[in-house]
Amino acid sequence: MPSRLDDLNGAVFGRWTVIANAGANHNGNRLWRSRCSCHAATERVVRASKLRDGRSASCGCARAERSASAGTIDCTELRAL
Repeated sequence: MPSRLDDLNGAVFGRWTVIANAGANHNGNRLWRSRCSCHAATERVVRASKLRDGRSASCGCARAERSASAGTIDCTELRAL
């Protein structure tokens, strides 16, 4: 049984909300079922260490949003050389 410090149920890390304990992997790392707050409401099992240190902050939706906004170019002010 996990101690109170290890209980991440309901905790929010980036866009992840922890919804249930998922046990441990073969290396003994704690796993947590988490739901992303994006429109897809993706659920995944994520290692506790990745949640805590920020290496996993979303299902990938945040990266896609950053890429989409960074790739837009306003061509209205471009001039031919």
